[in-house]
Amino acid sequence: MERIFLILLAVFIIGSKAFSAPNDAQSAKTYFKSAEAKFDRYDYRGAISDYDKAIALNPKFALAYDGLGFAKSMIGDYHGAIEDYDKAIALNPKLVNAYNRRGLAKDDLGDFRSAIEDYNKAIALNPKYAKAYAGRGHVKGRLGNYQGAIEDYNRAISLFRKSERVLVAITYGFRGGVKRQLGDYRGAISDYNKTIALNPKDADAYNARGNAKGELMDHLGAIKDYNKAITLNPHFALACYNRGLEYYRLKQYQQAKDDWQKALEIAPKNWEHRKEVEEFLKKLPSQ
Repeated sequence: MERIFLILLAVFIIGSKAFSAPNDAQSAKTYFKSAEAKFDRYDYRGAISDYDKAIALNPKFALAYDGLGFAKSMIGDYHGAIEDYDKAIALNPKLVNAYNRRGLAKDDLGDFRSAIEDYNKAIALNPKYAKAYAGRGHVKGRLGNYQGAIEDYNRAISLFRKSERVLVAITYGFRGGVKRQLGDYRGAISDYNKTIALNPKDADAYNARGNAKGELMDHLGAIKDYNKAITLNPHFALACYNRGLEYYRLKQYQQAKDDWQKALEIAPKNWEHRKEVEEFLKKLPSQ
């Protein structure tokens, strides 16, 4: 898919401010570029440090606040990210990206109504901003407005540039999930096919397509997709669990047991499916 700093220049006399401002502005841009490079290398904490330095040198650097917020989101500090987006927007009320990213952070915090307001604002500022439609579609799906979600996903897919194929793939996957919620399993499979065509290494897409095939009683087809998901991600506990369910439905109980035990072995202690898997194992017929 996407967060305080020190202001260092308050003590200088007017003359020294006038003399040093150009250097400070240039230094702020240098730190900003360094932060962007670190972000692209997934060094989010390093990026945060450099964004902070850029802001300390230029407290009115809206783009730096925006970048800082996004880096904080990447490490799970959604509240801190929102504070930074607020500052970016206060400095530049037309900064479309900041509204979109704030919407993402609010989505992660479960503040869905407010997230939609941010996506609406981004779209109002730029009606062709594909990411905002995709984000709003995701929130609508979480709120149960599945038709509205599909409409937003359709719009996003039509607006993404060719260079944004990864985002298109993700959006097809999300749309597939909504179709599955509506019971349109064949439509969901069609969308997952598109995701996989664009990103053949997307283990989540194979797992999701397996779920849809299972709903259509295509147990062998589902198992084949779970096999691929697990090959791509050997620590994919959910795919092991799902494959075990399909083996169970086929009365292949030993294979089901093996998959469920594997899922428990590789899943974190607080895995949401742990208790149900343990219950399934207890209910397996004796071999």
